Amino acid sequence: MKQLFEIIFTDFRSSKKNVNRLLSVGILFAIVGHFYVVEPYFQYKIQENNATKALDVNKKEVKTMEGMKN
Repeated sequence: MKQLFEIIFTDFRSSKKNVNRLLSVGILFAIVGHFYVVEPYFQYKIQENNATKALDVNKKEVKTMEGMKN
């Protein structure tokens, strides 16, 4: 009976190590994915909004200049 408990505890310890290793790799993957995928996406969206606003301003300027020309 004692050997059975030793075998079970040994298996439990080894499976705990595997779970901890997988959890560590998963957290590392999530952090890397966040900084290389999510953060640049939000920066891109901010740049897109700024570019859209600048385009609207430039379109208005072009229309006023065309109006002055005529």
